[in-house]
Amino acid sequence: MIKNKEIIQYYQDCDNSYQHWGIHEIYEMHYGYWDKTVKGHSDSLIRMNYFLSEEMRINTKDKILDAGCGVGAASLWLAKQYGNIEIVGINISKMQIDKANSFAKKLRINNRVRFLKRNYLNTGFADESFDIVFAIESVCHTENKNDFIKEAYRILKPDGKLILSDYFLIKNNLSKFEKRIMRLYLNGWTIPNLARKENFFKGLEMSGFKSIKCSDKTVNILPSSKIMFKKGCSGLLFDKIIKRKNKVQYANTITCFFQYVALKMKLWRYLVFYAEK
Repeated sequence: MIKNKEIIQYYQDCDNSYQHWGIHEIYEMHYGYWDKTVKGHSDSLIRMNYFLSEEMRINTKDKILDAGCGVGAASLWLAKQYGNIEIVGINISKMQIDKANSFAKKLRINNRVRFLKRNYLNTGFADESFDIVFAIESVCHTENKNDFIKEAYRILKPDGKLILSDYFLIKNNLSKFEKRIMRLYLNGWTIPNLARKENFFKGLEMSGFKSIKCSDKTVNILPSSKIMFKKGCSGLLFDKIIKRKNKVQYANTITCFFQYVALKMKLWRYLVFYAEK
């Protein structure tokens, strides 16, 4: 089992790598969304925010929770696009929360966006607190995804919406070689396992969610996966020569390589879930 302190250490040690994933000061920490409107990699990162905001169907006075918010890039983007919404971002990394609050203050929107150091499995919020809960590539870090689903259901208002984009295991009965590839992919990002689409769907149903929809957006993140793969290739070669990375940073570079290998082997897919309470 991967412990919270390992996840925190991973994001601490690899923060510099995430800062160089795009070109924006408030840096996105997710795959890009590529469609006909996208002109390049950094543009695709913003496009992912836009795509997910469309899935959320935001109303002007919604209260929104960003579960596993990173340094707050998606929340801050939403706050700038939708003037009257209130957003709370949470994660377990004090370093990231401090950065997110600093960014909000710099943008002068800290009256509408706040970031708290809390666990999305036990948020501490009252029942029925939020109109929308969203999670971008963060729920993969928890061992039991149903624990997140139950907490999201609890804190959502009636008719509230859950939107989640993440990596999901597709192939059943992996061979020893395929399991090895998946471990090389997941370990470097401190991901204990990937949920299966059918199991996650069932977990939503069992918790009481309705109007559940799942869309496969693998083709839209594939260019980002390939860019990451190339960065991994160059990073591994560079590290053989310079040897500047610590163990956590080196494992992250390995994952950048093997996430694409596993994707091309059709072991995982990038899925977006939508559900209503």
